[in-house]
Amino acid sequence: SAEYPSFAAAGRPSYTVPPAQNLSEARERLSEASRPLREQTAGPLAEERGRYGELPERGALPQASPEELRIIGQLAAGYILVEEPESLWVVDQHVAHERAILDRLHDSDSPASVQSLLVPEVVELSPGEAELAAASLEELSVYGFEAEPFGPRSVRVNAVISTLADRDVAGAFKDALSSISGTEPGHRREDRILATIACHSAVKMGDKLFQPEMERLVHDWLSCRLPATCPHGRSICYRIGLGEVARKLDRH
Repeated sequence: SAEYPSFAAAGRPSYTVPPAQNLSEARERLSEASRPLREQTAGPLAEERGRYGELPERGALPQASPEELRIIGQLAAGYILVEEPESLWVVDQHVAHERAILDRLHDSDSPASVQSLLVPEVVELSPGEAELAAASLEELSVYGFEAEPFGPRSVRVNAVISTLADRDVAGAFKDALSSISGTEPGHRREDRILATIACHSAVKMGDKLFQPEMERLVHDWLSCRLPATCPHGRSICYRIGLGEVARKLDRH
């Protein structure tokens, strides 16, 4: 299998390509649940190009080949600046990474890589959450959460899918539990739990990335199945065309 760079640096979490998640029992339901997203496309953009190759600013994607794209840098430790011929793209690093992870979780067929936590995470819960957790531990284990009751109102998480190991394990567990409480068993619940894992696994706003990290993130995002929007329906990138720059500087 391909080797991917570790994005670990002192004091901050790593950016790694998520491992494959074994969801064979849920495969058919997940496929149906994600069908509306899979049918989304960026649309016929070629005819919308103007004199400066302008495209719609939201919902569109870079049209150049990967070789023609250049990562300029990072803005405010949250946005990746990508140069395309006649365009500048501002990419939200969190939602781009989140989308790449979610598509990989949906599409993978190999067993998940579950990582034991060096220090198990004790998650404090409300009485209602504790009751739900006790009844849901087997279901949550499908998604990599290896947990056990730990006192009357808490659980101890001993292992998680490896992309969550350096993240907010307690927050991810509680959000996954919330997904269970908010939906009936079936494809909608499974889709929400996967979205929770992807969100908590992704790099965050404020994570400073090195050049190779940004290049890999953009590559993974543009290579995924549904790069146009994040799992919550928001746009991932924003385009500033050369025509707009020319007009702002009175060069039109």
